[in-house]
Amino acid sequence: MLDIAPDWTGGIDAFVDTANTWLPRLLPLDRAARPKDEVNARLVRHYTTVGLLSLPTREGREARYDRRHLLQLLALRRVMADGLSGKALYSVLSGQDEDGLARLAVEGATLELEAVAASPASSDALSYLQELKARQNASSSATREELSKEAAMSGATKLISRLSPSLAIQPLSSAQTAFFNREPLQLNAVAPEPVPTPPAAVPLWRVTPRPGLELTLDAAFKTPKSEAEWERLLTDLRVALATVDRL
Repeated sequence: MLDIAPDWTGGIDAFVDTANTWLPRLLPLDRAARPKDEVNARLVRHYTTVGLLSLPTREGREARYDRRHLLQLLALRRVMADGLSGKALYSVLSGQDEDGLARLAVEGATLELEAVAASPASSDALSYLQELKARQNASSSATREELSKEAAMSGATKLISRLSPSLAIQPLSSAQTAFFNREPLQLNAVAPEPVPTPPAAVPLWRVTPRPGLELTLDAAFKTPKSEAEWERLLTDLRVALATVDRL
C-alpha cells in the first residue's frame, strides 16, 4: 500500500524529510501543495509530547524513528486534513497496527469511521464526523432554498409582465404587492415573522497564563477542587492544544 521499507529507520532529520516527501502524495489535492502542511522537527516533538506519536528509541543521545513512527505521522496528518481534531484523533489512531495506519494514510478517516458507526459503542470520532456532516447538509439545504426562492421570484416577475405592462414598470416590491392583491382567493397572506429578542449578555473572563496563551472562561466553568479534577482539566487542555497547527 505504501512503498516504505519494513526496516526503515532514521534520525529526526531523515524522519521529517521522508514524511514531507510522502505527504504531497497522500493529502487531498486542495491541501497537498500548501507549505504549512509540511512537518518539522519541532512539530514531531510536539506530537510525541501529547501522545499522538510513539516515543522514539534511543541510540546514545540520538532519537531514532522507524517505519511505524512514519506511518503514524502520515496517518495523523491525513486524518487532520479530513477535518478531525481533539479526542477524535485519538479515537481513530489508537490501537492501529501498521496496516491500519497505512490504510488511514492513503484513504483517510472515512472507512475507519464507517466501521466505528457499524458498532453499537459510541465514539468521539463518530460524533465529530456526524457533526461535520450535519453542518455540510445544513449549508447545502440553505443554498438550495435560496436558489429556489430566486427562481420563484424570477418566475413571478415574468408572469406580472405578461399580465399587465403597467405592473411591469413598477418597482419589484410594488408589482408583487399588486399581483398578490389581484388574486385574493388563491394566495394566503403571510404574517411577518416576529423580531427575535436579543440574547442576554454572558459575562466572560480572560486570563493569560503566559504570553501567547489566552483562555476565555464563562459562568459555566468550575474551578477544579481536587488533584484528579486538575489532572482531567490539564489533559483536556493538552488535547486541545495538540490540534493547533502553528506552522
